[in-house]
Amino acid sequence: MRTNQIFRLSLDSAMLLFFLLLMADRYTGNPVHEIAGLLLFSLFAVHAAVNGKWYATIMRGSYPPTRTLRLAVNGLLLAAFMGSVGSGMAISKTVFPFAGFADGFSMRTLHMCLAHWTFLLAGVHLGLYWQRIWNGTQTHFLLWGQKVKSGFLPTALVSLAALYGIHAFSIRDMSYVLTMQSAYSVWIDGDTLFRLLLDYGSMLCLFAVPAHIAVRTVNNRKERESSMFWNRGYSLKYVMATLAAVAVIVLFTIQARAEGGKETSIMTNITVTVGNTAFPGVLYDNAAAKELLSRLPAHFSLSQGSRDYCGNMGTVLPHEEKDVQRGYRNGDLAWWLPGNDFVIFTEREESSGEVEGCVILGRLLSGVEEIRDMGRSITVTVTEK
Repeated sequence: MRTNQIFRLSLDSAMLLFFLLLMADRYTGNPVHEIAGLLLFSLFAVHAAVNGKWYATIMRGSYPPTRTLRLAVNGLLLAAFMGSVGSGMAISKTVFPFAGFADGFSMRTLHMCLAHWTFLLAGVHLGLYWQRIWNGTQTHFLLWGQKVKSGFLPTALVSLAALYGIHAFSIRDMSYVLTMQSAYSVWIDGDTLFRLLLDYGSMLCLFAVPAHIAVRTVNNRKERESSMFWNRGYSLKYVMATLAAVAVIVLFTIQARAEGGKETSIMTNITVTVGNTAFPGVLYDNAAAKELLSRLPAHFSLSQGSRDYCGNMGTVLPHEEKDVQRGYRNGDLAWWLPGNDFVIFTEREESSGEVEGCVILGRLLSGVEEIRDMGRSITVTVTEK
């Protein structure tokens, strides 16, 4: 029994480390990221096998609140994780290069969304089972148990990390990737591997702590009011129907948020013709974009750079200081002020924080990957659709 518990704790710790490593793909590089993802999937398969008893008892018994919560979180975590694995395989360049999809940009956006939901749900999962993990650690790691007789110090440290996690969630703009609005995580000025791991680790705590508190609260109430009706549990059919309804509402909310975020900033539809190929796009509602719209059709000769195609804009566009930003998304149409260039950003969104002085005029809705491979120079015509 002791060996089995130590193996479980070691397995859980390894999965946690791999989760954090996968969040640092901009530092590890794509090959390491994909291999780490494959290893995590292998560890997950072992984790599922070791905890096979949980799967075998899903259809048995009633579902009081604690068991219902665990079923909901575990089910969502499983769905998000498998979706993340599937979308990762679809855009793989190292482990499964033969499975690539034509629209890799959209698939990567989906992969980023599901990967981050998986990560945060893993934090909730950790919180729901924290007491078991803590008890196992004290029981089977005697040296640790002797030094930390009380759970106060670890609880205080995790709580402080969770408070910092609120800040990290905000500056990392997690709502951006969680609602499928970006294919890359947000770049922060002066970012480092240590800071990224610290931020994501704190966000894990941010979601673990409330989950742990919820379970403790329910269990304490159960002890005090063991005869209450709400604590006797519900049938699996009732639980699954409720969870399905909640899942549908959440999915529609995410989709509405993603679409709403796009629509609120769109001014008009345009067509971007590169050579003889036309691509749909939009112009945003800012002063520079409005001026460009008044000049359509506009023609540009662009040269390929390390992350874009760019060429002289001609005359300077009117703009407001609030519209000048650092960074971009792949597919953005921009005016780069330092060089007075019209720019189509095609790659390296993950390091876009290095680019300053951009006014984002609009965006391509498709065709980014096609344009990326069109050679050293292209001719572009922008027209109103």
